[in-house]
Amino acid sequence: RLLGGIPIPVNDQNLNALYEGSMKALKKGKYLHFYPEGECYIYNDNPKRFHAGAFVIAALLDIPVIPMATLFKKAGNRPYVHLYILEPMFPSDFNIIKSDGAIDISAAKIFAAETRRKICAEINKHGGTITIYDTIDLQLARKR
Repeated sequence: RLLGGIPIPVNDQNLNALYEGSMKALKKGKYLHFYPEGECYIYNDNPKRFHAGAFVIAALLDIPVIPMATLFKKAGNRPYVHLYILEPMFPSDFNIIKSDGAIDISAAKIFAAETRRKICAEINKHGGTITIYDTIDLQLARKR
């Protein structure tokens, strides 16, 4: 919340409010940044399963999703991070919005899964690991 993050709503009424707010932000030249996992863990290279909400918003706004992969490497007491920005992915390639305006949630879930797959492949390509989180916790616990 400190950085302006908000949770993706679980019902249609709140999703509409998020859509309206997102549209206003884009008109003002702002960016949208979603963590589609719903929750993130510090120093964790392994993204959890993505929820479809952020991908529905991208489809409704007809904007690309730019996947970003974070990779943590050990450096002293804290890891440092590498950020990899991947090629944009377009909601229109997944046919989320049907010709009658209906939302195909299964198509949004496929879009979400494919985005996650690309991020995980990038993390694996650069030697990512999910164990650094446990290593950091263990080191902090030993200091106490």
